[in-house]
Amino acid sequence: MIGETFDYTYHDRVFNYKPSGNQPNIDQIHYIIEKLKKDPYSNRAQAVTWMPWVDEHPEIGPPCLQIIWCKVIENSLEMHTYWRSRDAYAAAPMNMWALTNLQKIIADAVGVEVGQYVDTAESYHVYEENFQRVQSVVNLSKIRRESGKPVWLDTSDPRLKD
Repeated sequence: MIGETFDYTYHDRVFNYKPSGNQPNIDQIHYIIEKLKKDPYSNRAQAVTWMPWVDEHPEIGPPCLQIIWCKVIENSLEMHTYWRSRDAYAAAPMNMWALTNLQKIIADAVGVEVGQYVDTAESYHVYEENFQRVQSVVNLSKIRRESGKPVWLDTSDPRLKD
């Protein structure tokens, strides 16, 4: 079960995908890069994590990330990710950080700029053990807004400049 032990990693599923049978493993990120170098406007530059021959078993924690889809639009790499299920508090922010870093790696390899990142989740939720933490963030945001302070870090603050 994820959280106690890891049945897989997203990295392994996209860089070292193991097809069923005796087929060789697939580096899907390499595939995306090569596909976009040859055909930047292709709708086929995608990686999948789902392995039905593995993930249908109830004792396995199936991946939440399902698809990474990339396309070059106006010389920028657009990346869409599709999630089966998403922990909004404990996982989503770091997942987004990691995937936008992967987007930059792919864009650099293809020779284009980083474009839009689109993140779609079918089930976006907060687990009960994190309700109090989320409520604290909401309360702090409300207090800051009511006092006229920025809700989040104000990057225009001159004290944050070099």
